[in-house]
Amino acid sequence: MRQFTDFASDASKTMLSVLADKLSSESVYRDAMYALGRDLAAKMAAQLAPTKTLDVCVACTVEDADFLASGIVAGFRDAGLADDRLKLACFWNKRVKRFDGTEDDSFDVAPIVKEYREPMDVRHSVVVVVKSIISGACVVKTNLSSLIDDIEPERVFVAAPVMFKGSRERLASEFAPDVANRFEFFTFAIDDQKSGEIVEPGIGGSVYSRLGLEEKDAYVPNIVKVRREALTA
Repeated sequence: MRQFTDFASDASKTMLSVLADKLSSESVYRDAMYALGRDLAAKMAAQLAPTKTLDVCVACTVEDADFLASGIVAGFRDAGLADDRLKLACFWNKRVKRFDGTEDDSFDVAPIVKEYREPMDVRHSVVVVVKSIISGACVVKTNLSSLIDDIEPERVFVAAPVMFKGSRERLASEFAPDVANRFEFFTFAIDDQKSGEIVEPGIGGSVYSRLGLEEKDAYVPNIVKVRREALTA
C-alpha cells in the first residue's frame, strides 16, 4: 500500500503514476523523473535559510544522473542557488548480494567502481544524496560514506521520489548517531510491498530498463560530460 507524504503535490503524484505505469515510454518516463527531481529540489530549497552561503553537493548514482539528479540541480537553480555553489558527485556502483557459491542473501554491498567528483568542501556544505528509489539503502549508504568519510557535513538531505517502508531507519542505523541525526528525508511516497526485490508500485520496475540506458559500466551521463568539460575549459 502506498502512503503519500506531506511533500507530495498533485503534480508529483501524477508523475509518480507515470513512473508506475508499465506502458509509459522511455521519453515520458525520463521527463517524469526529471520533473520529480525539480519538485524535490524545491522542497529541499525551502528548508535552506536564505542567508546561508553553504554549497550544495548533489551525490547521485550513474543511472539517476541525467534525469532525477539533473532535475534536482535545475530545481536548486530555480530557487536562486548560484552555479558556483552547486557541486556534483556521480558514482558507478556494482551490486554484490552474496558470496560466490553460497545462498546467503544477507551479504549485500554496493562497492564503487568509478566516480566523478567535483572539488567540494563537504564540511561546509549541504550534502544531498539522490536515488530514484530507496529500498535496502545499501547504495545510498556506500555513496554517502565515500563522500563524507570522517567529515561531518552541515546537513545531509536524502532525496528520492519513492522510499520503501523502513528504509529511513535502516540507513540511519548504518551511521554513528552524530551523523545520522543530521539526516533529513525528502520523498513523495512510502511503499510497503515488494514483488521479489522490486518495490510495488515503486518506480515501475528497474530504472535502467525504464530509462532505456546502456550498460552502466560504460555509460557516462551527459551532465557529467558537460560539467567536466566546463571545469577543464
